[in-house]
Amino acid sequence: MNNQYVKFGALFVTGLLIGSALTWLYLGPKSESAESRTDDTAVIDDDSDIKSGDSGLIGSGVNPDVSGDTDSGSGSAPVLTSNSAIAVSNQPAGMSVTVRKVELQETGWVVIHEGSDNQIGNALGAARLEAGVHENVVVELLRGTTANALYFAVIYQDNGDREFSLDTDFPALGAGGAPLMSAFRTN
Repeated sequence: MNNQYVKFGALFVTGLLIGSALTWLYLGPKSESAESRTDDTAVIDDDSDIKSGDSGLIGSGVNPDVSGDTDSGSGSAPVLTSNSAIAVSNQPAGMSVTVRKVELQETGWVVIHEGSDNQIGNALGAARLEAGVHENVVVELLRGTTANALYFAVIYQDNGDREFSLDTDFPALGAGGAPLMSAFRTN
């Protein structure tokens, strides 16, 4: 009788493993080539350069779900800063993100957000930068990135208090009205 329980248990575990593997293959992350994209997300390769005033490069057409009331009544709503730009490359998962190049017209923040279906998710970390061009900016994260996931590096305007807050600091907007950002994946 004990032998039957062992066989039944082994068959059950085998079936569970096969079912899980098939589910993972069917529902797992799908690879997407630049040619198959149907949205207007800017795709930046590792060798591209950002140019001042090229608002079509970053943030063109991406309409992420950015939390925060943009009509605060205090004049702190986002303004156009189309001459700012940001570029980040795909990189290994970890507790920091290296932003390849950032150009800011005024003091601001580079904020790393989780991403899902081209929507901005939780903020993981932020770094304040003065106006100017910055290269290889390391943004330390409160919670690390995970492998094979989508993230966004977003430029935020500082409200003048030099402390980052999702409630009072807002994404900088490009000429098309979309947040200035660069999407990247971890490996």
